[in-house]
Amino acid sequence: MGGRHILLLLAIPAYLVGPASAQDGPGTGASNVLVEVTDRDNLHISRLNISVEDLRGMTVYGANNEQIGDVEEVLATPDGRVAAVTLDVGGFLGVRERTVVISLDQIELDGLRMVLNMTKEEVESLPEWGG
Repeated sequence: MGGRHILLLLAIPAYLVGPASAQDGPGTGASNVLVEVTDRDNLHISRLNISVEDLRGMTVYGANNEQIGDVEEVLATPDGRVAAVTLDVGGFLGVRERTVVISLDQIELDGLRMVLNMTKEEVESLPEWGG
């Protein structure tokens, strides 16, 4: 394959990614499919003014200034537009930890901190990401 990377297509409910994945044409059935960004670490996310590489691993803080979790994966629409991230939440030292999807539209960059306008409890109640 010479330098090409295979991306695994992952389907998630549209309500988890909201309008960020709704740019596929009507009737395509692809509006709820996201792919993990695996080979484009230098891709710039203009809305946050940050690269994919810098976004991965960042800690996300909630509405009450509480630490919610760390960005694990960066997800994009099939056309390559970054749309969401996965966070590992809950648990202790990796035990009973769950992975959830957060739309990029819900995250803001406040200085060097990623801020989400949800509480830790709200995020932990989201469906688990099976990707």
